[in-house]
Amino acid sequence: GKKFGVRKFQLINDFEAQGYGVLTLDSNETFTLQDAEPLPGAPIACIGAGTGLGECYLTWEEAHGNIEGHYEVHASEGGHCDFS
Repeated sequence: GKKFGVRKFQLINDFEAQGYGVLTLDSNETFTLQDAEPLPGAPIACIGAGTGLGECYLTWEEAHGNIEGHYEVHASEGGHCDFS
């Protein structure tokens, strides 16, 4: 971090990174699974197949103090499992 002038950094799960990336997508970059009106501040799910089932979910955190309201990403793992 010193080389690039970064004083603090945090390692995150790959799907946690995906969750933050989801927040940057335009509507033409997403695929609708169920036709419904989006609700501002509603939870968001992000899932994807890889060597296992990667998952994360996003929840809305209300503004408090000088911190604006924002989505918080929570990493999760679907794990390795067989489907019947």
